[in-house]
Amino acid sequence: MFGRYRWEMLWLLMACVGWLIPGLPLSAGEAPLQQATRWLGNTYHGGNRDTGLWMQQKLEDILLMPDGRILTNSEWDEASHGFAWYDGKTGKPAGTPAKYAACGGRALACDGKYIFVARFDKNTKSESKYAWHGVSRYKLEGGPAPWPEGNGGDGSFLPLHEKIEWWKPNGAWPLNGLAAVAGELFVADPNGRRVRIFDAETMAAKREFALEPETDTPGRILAAPDGNLWIAQFADGTGRVRLYDAQGKFLDREINDIEHPAAMAWDRDGKLIIADASRTRDHLRWYDLAGDQPKLAGTFGGSVFAEPNPGVVAPDRFWNITGVAVGTDGGLFVSTYQPGPLGGTAILRKFDTERKLVWQNEAIEFFSNGCADPASPNTVYTLTSRFEIDPGTPTQDGWPHAGWKHAAWTLNPAKYPDDVRLSCAQRGVITFNNNGHRYLMAPGSSPAGLWRFDGEIAVPVALFALMQRGWIDHWPANLPLKECAWLWSDGNGDGQMQPDEYQKIQDGEHGGYWYIDDELTVWRTGGWMWRFKPESIDERGIPHYNAAKKEEPKVPADVHSFGAMRYLPAQDVFVAFTIPKTAAQTMKLPWYCNATELRRYSGWKDDKPELVWSVPLPWRDTGNRGNDWRPAGLDVAGEYVFVAMDWSSDRGREHGQVLVYRLADGSYVGRMFAGPEVGGSSGCIDISNPIGAVRRADGTYLVFVEDDEYGKVLCYVWKP
Repeated sequence: MFGRYRWEMLWLLMACVGWLIPGLPLSAGEAPLQQATRWLGNTYHGGNRDTGLWMQQKLEDILLMPDGRILTNSEWDEASHGFAWYDGKTGKPAGTPAKYAACGGRALACDGKYIFVARFDKNTKSESKYAWHGVSRYKLEGGPAPWPEGNGGDGSFLPLHEKIEWWKPNGAWPLNGLAAVAGELFVADPNGRRVRIFDAETMAAKREFALEPETDTPGRILAAPDGNLWIAQFADGTGRVRLYDAQGKFLDREINDIEHPAAMAWDRDGKLIIADASRTRDHLRWYDLAGDQPKLAGTFGGSVFAEPNPGVVAPDRFWNITGVAVGTDGGLFVSTYQPGPLGGTAILRKFDTERKLVWQNEAIEFFSNGCADPASPNTVYTLTSRFEIDPGTPTQDGWPHAGWKHAAWTLNPAKYPDDVRLSCAQRGVITFNNNGHRYLMAPGSSPAGLWRFDGEIAVPVALFALMQRGWIDHWPANLPLKECAWLWSDGNGDGQMQPDEYQKIQDGEHGGYWYIDDELTVWRTGGWMWRFKPESIDERGIPHYNAAKKEEPKVPADVHSFGAMRYLPAQDVFVAFTIPKTAAQTMKLPWYCNATELRRYSGWKDDKPELVWSVPLPWRDTGNRGNDWRPAGLDVAGEYVFVAMDWSSDRGREHGQVLVYRLADGSYVGRMFAGPEVGGSSGCIDISNPIGAVRRADGTYLVFVEDDEYGKVLCYVWKP
């Protein structure tokens, strides 16, 4: 092994060529360790964008096609299925009307000749550099259905409202509803609180109308057999459904015993089905329209967060219904998806006429990783979910899922609306146990959340924030602090954020990486270090932190900054991504390079760190983010350190790479990457905590790795 000073000479040499490729561990074509590849969180394996199978990461609406396929709409899909078909009998993915269209939207319609998709796209006839909300038109068999004045890259897009950014849904609101009937396309436009009507053939604007009252905002639109329109409308957060004719005249029929009408469909017997996606209900409601006013005729389902078992997953327990449809055989299709920063929460279910589950497609782990409970390695936690896995069973496409089961959601929006997971991106988690209590933490995020468990629900107990960004203007609503690093510690144990529970850590904005060890000590790494030890831990397992007692351990003299880290208090083992001062001074490091070395120290328990070993890590800066390499995250388990690499796919590099080093001496062991079980393919590994590892009692290691391309978590099963 090189000594430290010889490594510094090597840094200088490699700086001359501008990028680093340390030796044998990085050679393309190197055989992987003898690992099996499993996955969880998506019903299908992924593979590649041309021939692979996967469930979309978001699910905003569904539409039953004349041939029995289900068409779905997704505002974004990383693998470019913004809208896609699924076989109505089996649920198997069945292609997309538009290849490589990542951007979908919130509504769908079909008139028997064309498919209409509310989505966003570029306005090619405008000087605007931004995307636009609008409607695209496609043929029933797929492919664009352009018209002479059509917009977009293929002439099949009707732009209506400019967005502020191509990838940020700011500015204009997405279109809420579509209906196509009698040669006309009806568009629910929330921006002007109007229903806008276009000729379905020429796509020329014909007329528009406001709802009654005019202050209501239109939502879903469902065409009745007689050509009239049932329209969901909203005011001050409450909803109702009213009947209008095609000219916009209110026909004095309404349904007002509903809180949030999120989707509508016709049953075979003519009853109107409305999905009430309110937090207290989240179920389907059937209405008999035979009388003067609609009458409730039945319900199905309920909220997955309902007592007495909040969070426990079951086929008829829903979280935010977004779409409903009924097949000619009476089969009932229901889509659910919770928008926001959570990533993937999309589920598409089919029930038979007895309301028994026939199949379901899941995509519930976008921008995520997994972490096994050390006390029960077959139990895996992600940011929002608990899974039960069987690593000995090969994962397979389809439902029921071989080798994994989604057991529970771990948040409760109704009871804990301030949960940071509902408002700010938390990317990747760790789980650990302390004195009989189980915890969840999101390292690297800012603010970084800490939760304790009450049954299946992870209850917020602390937050640590390094910086103020745009989200701070609206969340948390009662934060009294500005322009500073801050923490929140749950003083009364109710999981809610009161103004007197916030504490200022330090003025100004700060970068760095948050981490918590299994003694509930919170660390912050970077160019300098902070450490917060709990002042006390009550009988419920709630730790209490005091910003005034922040400790500031000294960073070793030769270190420019630490990045991702792990600390094992029982062994006094500290492992961290490191940028030494020599590298920072002599090499041009891109902003996203958080390490050029992997280091292990001892002695941090007494704040007298001693370097045990240091090894260089691969990275490459070409000026093109898509072609660069960087270490993205690490974890320590048993006798090994596992380093996840965000690695470009050029030059024959394999996807989903994890480098393995011995904890004892830092020697290189080998690497893992996505195996043939997932088509040898996965997406970027780029969240702040993309990897979790655990050693099982039989010596087998489970290594969980982010796959953002296909909305799932990879699991490498390896026995040295």
